[in-house]
Amino acid sequence: MKYKIDWLAFTINFKHRKQPQTFDRGIFRVLKLDLNEFEEAPAKYFYNAGATFNGYVNVYWNDEEIPAHENSSNTMTVQITGQGCTDLAERFDNDFLAIFKAIREYDETIKYTRIDIALDDSKETIPLSKIENKLRRGHYRSVKRTYNIVKTSNQNRENKAMTIYIGNHRADNGSRGNVYLRIYDRKALCESKNILPPPEFRDSWIRYEIAYSKKYANKVVNEFLAGKTVEEIFKTSLRQLLELLVPSKTDTNKARWKVVKYWEDFLKISDKFDFSIAERDMTIAETLEWIRVSVLPSLALLEAIGDEKGFDIYHLLEKAEKPKPAEFSKKQKRMLTKSKTLNSGTFLKYLNNFEKGKNVNE
Repeated sequence: MKYKIDWLAFTINFKHRKQPQTFDRGIFRVLKLDLNEFEEAPAKYFYNAGATFNGYVNVYWNDEEIPAHENSSNTMTVQITGQGCTDLAERFDNDFLAIFKAIREYDETIKYTRIDIALDDSKETIPLSKIENKLRRGHYRSVKRTYNIVKTSNQNRENKAMTIYIGNHRADNGSRGNVYLRIYDRKALCESKNILPPPEFRDSWIRYEIAYSKKYANKVVNEFLAGKTVEEIFKTSLRQLLELLVPSKTDTNKARWKVVKYWEDFLKISDKFDFSIAERDMTIAETLEWIRVSVLPSLALLEAIGDEKGFDIYHLLEKAEKPKPAEFSKKQKRMLTKSKTLNSGTFLKYLNNFEKGKNVNE
């Protein structure tokens, strides 16, 4: 199992600064980001200016030369998506505590507006259907009053993926903020977007994700800074958000029902887990290797079946409708961009190894 920070957002309030300003360049040096690599982006959240780094680190502020929105404030917001968190972790040797410390040392008045912590399970330790069954039968405890189960299906109305929400993921709750749990099949999500999962999640990928906003987000960061591990923080929150129970035949009070063993085992804090190498985009070499190992054998099988049944799989592939570059997913677009900077010699080595049936990375 692997933990990762999957979203991070914070706001800088300039009213604490001695000099009037609307944009802070220093925070980018703290995060080891180069402002020259950012591009202009549409403004959001009542700001009048925006910029982005590859679409996964976004910043919004009020440009002094543009009239400010009447509902805007003298602040700047930095928003780092899942892939942005992966990139940021690599810049800090996968040490998020160092990131939080660096931000606090730079400006202790910075307020976090959102932080998501994810636990990725590559073995489907607990099938989603088991959790669904417990919820529908009312065999659970939670500090949240509501849950929601969302299922998606394909054109044949076959269930393809399930997402379980504990708590209202749309609620804002004013300045206090919100916290909720989301459990879903991330492998199915990747497949629906034609994205290749990382090698360790090819068979199964269940994600448990807790999203904290505003006061809850700041509390989580303070717990990190106080020395708590990611597992302590995550499992403590998870226990509050969801406990799966063994119903009692003689006692109707759920507060006295025992937690079912497989969930109790899952909730245990082992101290063996902390941040693992964060999920990252697939490289070109890894994609070619996946095609060599997984796709080519399937094509060979279809070729043999085609010889028997009278069709040419390669002709079908050539005629099949393919997505245009503008329709690529964000991950695919990033891979396309990175391919343009890949050394020609390295790329030729990949292709030669692929053609010879050798490991592309050798």
